[in-house]
Amino acid sequence: MAENAEIEALCSIWEDVEVIEDSQKKIIKHKIRSMENEATSASIRIRIEIFEGYPEVEPKIELSMARGISERDFEELKLKVVECVKESLGMPIVDVFQTCCDFLTDRQHFSDLDCSICISPLSNSPIIVTSCDHFLHFSCFSKYLHFSKTEIVKNLQEAQKYDKDKVDQHFYCPICRYNLSNSTEFEREFQKILEFYKKNQKTLKAPRRDSVVNGEDAERNLKIWREQQKRLAKIFEKQKLAGGIIDIEEEKKRLRLISENFNE
Repeated sequence: MAENAEIEALCSIWEDVEVIEDSQKKIIKHKIRSMENEATSASIRIRIEIFEGYPEVEPKIELSMARGISERDFEELKLKVVECVKESLGMPIVDVFQTCCDFLTDRQHFSDLDCSICISPLSNSPIIVTSCDHFLHFSCFSKYLHFSKTEIVKNLQEAQKYDKDKVDQHFYCPICRYNLSNSTEFEREFQKILEFYKKNQKTLKAPRRDSVVNGEDAERNLKIWREQQKRLAKIFEKQKLAGGIIDIEEEKKRLRLISENFNE
């Protein structure tokens, strides 16, 4: 089917893309991150349904769980994806993934987001992103961890000796209650979680209103550009092998050979 080559190209560019097939459609699922792909990168969940007759029949695309961008940006991204599907030729799904990735890279880490704990702007102090993708002030998260540890110690002290094993000694996300612990050794888990997020904290920035680019931004832009070049090169090779791109030099050689044979 026409979509097989495109899905193969997609999976070669983005790792861990989930593809589900049945007799009537194919479903693609993925968590798309910005090109920086760091612990604090913005992300979004995408679900694409491909029906028989694709690409003439448009795919059904759903975006959800936007993290690291504002609600206004999320709505704008949805519109961009709709436009991308209508305007793309040949490989709209790859284009949709790239559109999301580029948008997240451009809009992440700016100051119009709020901490999910204190509801104050995230730009007020360094932030962390939990493994369940919630953006929080590091200071708020640290206070929450210390409070959780105090509660565990208190519950263990109050529990009867034979009931101590029943005390929940895990640390959870303060927003969705996702388990952040890998074991019930809460003292060690407390230090490990705190040190991990302290190491991976990041300071947000306000949108630039001038054309001055400092060394850090230039290095980041170069990294993004190189990553983009790698992805585009893979797409180019896939389309070339499928006959969708003409190699100009090879075409010149072919025409020259035809011309020489004709003159003979």
